[in-house]
Amino acid sequence: PEDEFIRRLLKKTGRVGVSMNAFMITAEQVLPYLRCTPFHPVRLEKELPTTISMLVAAYPEGVKCISLAEHVPDLTSKYDLVAVRQYLLDHCT
Repeated sequence: PEDEFIRRLLKKTGRVGVSMNAFMITAEQVLPYLRCTPFHPVRLEKELPTTISMLVAAYPEGVKCISLAEHVPDLTSKYDLVAVRQYLLDHCT
């Protein structure tokens, strides 16, 4: 997000959260919105957070957010695999 958005969010809520894209939804709930989700202009893929935002706009009372504050290793790309593997060895064995 843009720096100004982060500043406003911090001022309003005292924290900045990120979506881990962990949702409990049925295909029946999400497919109508997924069909309408535009492709990202650079990655040329549909973004699940965009789809969920569309669902929330239509049914704001139908979505519950559970806030958690814990470290999550970054697995954004294949280049993160070595670091995530080491993290799992260090923390999960």
